[in-house]
Amino acid sequence: MYISSELIFSDPVNAVKMYHDVKFEEFNHKGWQFIFAKSGMFNTSDLDMLSDALILQGIPDITNGNNAGLIYNEKYKIGFLVNTKDALYFFNYKARNDGLLDIKTPGKHNPNHISMLPGEVKLKMSDKWKAMDNQDIKILDKISDTFYSSPYKGSIVNAEQIQFWFKKFSDIKELNAKQIYENLLNEQNIKNDLDYLKQVFKQWNGHPYSEITQEEIPLNRLAQDNPIIWAQHIELFADELGDNGLSHGEFRFRVMNDCFFGLIRSYLRVDDVIIRILDTRIFHDFKNNYILREFTHREDEWVKIKQKGFDFTPQWSIDPQQSYIIQNNVQIKEIIRDKIFFVN
Repeated sequence: MYISSELIFSDPVNAVKMYHDVKFEEFNHKGWQFIFAKSGMFNTSDLDMLSDALILQGIPDITNGNNAGLIYNEKYKIGFLVNTKDALYFFNYKARNDGLLDIKTPGKHNPNHISMLPGEVKLKMSDKWKAMDNQDIKILDKISDTFYSSPYKGSIVNAEQIQFWFKKFSDIKELNAKQIYENLLNEQNIKNDLDYLKQVFKQWNGHPYSEITQEEIPLNRLAQDNPIIWAQHIELFADELGDNGLSHGEFRFRVMNDCFFGLIRSYLRVDDVIIRILDTRIFHDFKNNYILREFTHREDEWVKIKQKGFDFTPQWSIDPQQSYIIQNNVQIKEIIRDKIFFVN
């Protein structure tokens, strides 16, 4: 079953802001429900509110704060969620340290965790600027990643948390044809989302759980002979780093007749310095009682990628697919695979 609804709100007076083109795409298949919400990027005041709430020193210029993809199973009361605020949550250094978990030891683990702490990155001229003797420059303690690399691996949500998202989607749909103050709406949404974040990443009752595995995602199941019957793509965030590169987050998802597959990607390009790609892939065979998750950390210095023969052309640097063009030239640092079990 396929459902599409688009909610567009007018701006009859200047005091009322427009809640841009909230679009829902839904699909049901073999006991799973897939819901994707897509909307416009946050305005400046919304960005300030979200940055303060997540305790960030900076926030991407393009932040699609209400974009989300929810993969939900009614029978087992489990969901796999990808949304912008959860991805931005791991820009904060404390959130990263709290969420870091070594799952390489045998046993059951909280599936809501991250597997690595992205290393410090500097602009090409940063050392030269630092060496300049300027008493007027005040160095602030860094509390968040201003290059916006997110090691986010998705959010595994239980029945209560799923209901939170169902209500959130319902509230947005009920706004159809009503005049609203966008800032006030987002202020309440951000407050509610922070409460939800604390539940997801700081509380765990033992179920669902994840276990380390050596099982790989069967790439042959993603070939053309297993056709896609439904697919979605949402943008999470993007920033050009003051014309020094690009940081970009996205989620791509597709459903085949016998399985589904998704990719969360956080891509960082700092010109003449580094390429970093943090990928989380998920795969589920509808016959199994688990979701297979694979986290891959790719990272390489600019000069080393050049030595491999990659040509950093101006055309490549503006290509929306640049991370996929360069990925095989970027060294794999680590791959961590786990199974997220939703049935004991």
